[in-house]
Amino acid sequence: MKTLRLMAIVAVAILVAGCCACRKNRNTVPLVGTEWKLSQLGNEPVVGDNYRMTLAEDGRISGIGDCNRFTGSFIRRAGGTRTSGELTMAENLVSTRMMCLNQARETAFMKVLREADSWSIDGNRLLLIRDGDVLAIFDQTPVTAY
Repeated sequence: MKTLRLMAIVAVAILVAGCCACRKNRNTVPLVGTEWKLSQLGNEPVVGDNYRMTLAEDGRISGIGDCNRFTGSFIRRAGGTRTSGELTMAENLVSTRMMCLNQARETAFMKVLREADSWSIDGNRLLLIRDGDVLAIFDQTPVTAY
């Protein structure tokens, strides 16, 4: 029930924000080539400098969780738009195996990356979605090297 409520709230917020005349000239950030920082995982806000990812033009994803670096591939399926579409994070995501302070959150973060089936961008925010449910929200950040 909470998931449906959250989904409805997010959908209404995106719809209302999208109709605002002031947004007509607002640039959206591209999915690929942008560094994304996790700001919400499920219903929980995430603070701190970790949990970042970058999706590259060549279909690679790389980033860092709580303390482990990861890499793998993704497929952006044809038919999407500049601000949304279907996505497959390949199951070949691999990461280092250090014990993190927040291991449960890192495990949940990696699970979201593997399970997301679509994405949507609103301004400088990226939503990873599965079956219509928002799994995670990311904010655009200045690009850093891993």
